[in-house]
Amino acid sequence: MSKKIAIIGGGISGLCTALKLVDNNQVYVFEKDSDFGGLSKSIEWKGYYFDIGPHAFHTNDKELIEEFKEIMDNEIISFEKKVLINFNGKYYKYPLKPFDILFGMNPFFSFWCIINLLFIKTKYKFIKTQDISADKWLYNRFGKPLYKLFFEDITKKVWGVHPNKLSSYFAKHRIPTINLRDIILRGIFNRQKSFDEGHKFAPQVFRAYYPNKKGIGYFIEKLANKIKSKGGELFNSSEITKINLKNNKVYSIEFKQKNKIITFYPEILISTMPLDSLIKRLNPLPKLNNISDKIAYRSLLILCIVVNKDMVFKPLHLYFKDKFFHRLSEIKNFNRKLFPKGKTGLMAEITCNYNDNIWKMGDKEVFEKAVKDIEKERFFKESDVEDYFIIRIKHAYPMYLLGFEKALNEIYMNLSKIKNLYSTGRQGLFRYIDIDICMKNAFDLAYEINTGENKKVYDKFDIEETPYM
Repeated sequence: MSKKIAIIGGGISGLCTALKLVDNNQVYVFEKDSDFGGLSKSIEWKGYYFDIGPHAFHTNDKELIEEFKEIMDNEIISFEKKVLINFNGKYYKYPLKPFDILFGMNPFFSFWCIINLLFIKTKYKFIKTQDISADKWLYNRFGKPLYKLFFEDITKKVWGVHPNKLSSYFAKHRIPTINLRDIILRGIFNRQKSFDEGHKFAPQVFRAYYPNKKGIGYFIEKLANKIKSKGGELFNSSEITKINLKNNKVYSIEFKQKNKIITFYPEILISTMPLDSLIKRLNPLPKLNNISDKIAYRSLLILCIVVNKDMVFKPLHLYFKDKFFHRLSEIKNFNRKLFPKGKTGLMAEITCNYNDNIWKMGDKEVFEKAVKDIEKERFFKESDVEDYFIIRIKHAYPMYLLGFEKALNEIYMNLSKIKNLYSTGRQGLFRYIDIDICMKNAFDLAYEINTGENKKVYDKFDIEETPYM
């Protein structure tokens, strides 16, 4: 039976859910920005395209790859997913490879790292310790030397806190490990095939897929067009201001459009907005205790630079622990067609907290600080820059601070009582997930609604089992 469904947020999660619901329901998507896409949109700047990220589609799930290709009408390209991380002036493959460590550093230090790694992994197979914080999780999988060199400082830089202030869920979910069998077979038997495929939370993916034009925003465009062609309605510049509840159900939502407040009455409401924003809009407000200091988001500045060079570097991303930015990406490596010959686009990402000193920096100061560090790597000179602009994102990454699970459990428990409200996506679940997982969660949620199964209620945060609320 057809239902009237409102979806808050026109990013990957919102649009993928809408796509799978629109055939059997009346679907309405409300996006507060003027453009759809959320964190996966592309920005056109004077004829050039920059992603917010940038974002490529990568997964080992063959069904999701086929879904992506179908949505894109096969207008895609694919390439090797190559990422490097810079330490002490040298670049290493990321995720870390044992032989890169062995031959890339001082031989005595690399020998100590490998011995320590072998010891800690052997020990962990027999003695399981409780990994409460991220630093403990990292230490118990890489050993102290590698943890101190590769993870401690860059984690502090990206997240603004020491790893001992972050939950182990952060490291468990985002960081592939080094496989002990890989070290033995390659080191002793000279076996060349890599056995290191990460783990089930952070599997290694070796190929990425990308639209053949317009950046990742072309994927958003395809999604939106397919939804509209099936009768779905998409509203941009429409910010949800209030969600009215009655008898443990969403009764109505109010949204602002062209300075007018409009009331809408959905049978089902799906939210992909940040959890803290969702809670503030509930009327009446739920009684939640002491969550504001645990449910926090890291903000992001993205400096987009047009450079008068054909190419600057070959990897998709370069990571740094001692620069003003933590990551450099060359968007032309994702698709050569995005820039003409003799020009390329770089993106320097700088994490910060909303309204801190970095967030409040003027564009020129951000540019000068970043370019000064880029010049040290000899990628290009400031005189090679044709133009630049900055993207500011308030809710970029959910922060897995120690104790966040308790606060999140309280939110989950309260939201699960609202019978026709679902929350999904990176922001709606407070989970640091990529495009493929956002898509899968969206498809799963749509399947549940379409089939009429009972809503799954989550009374406990579980990073393995929580696809949506």
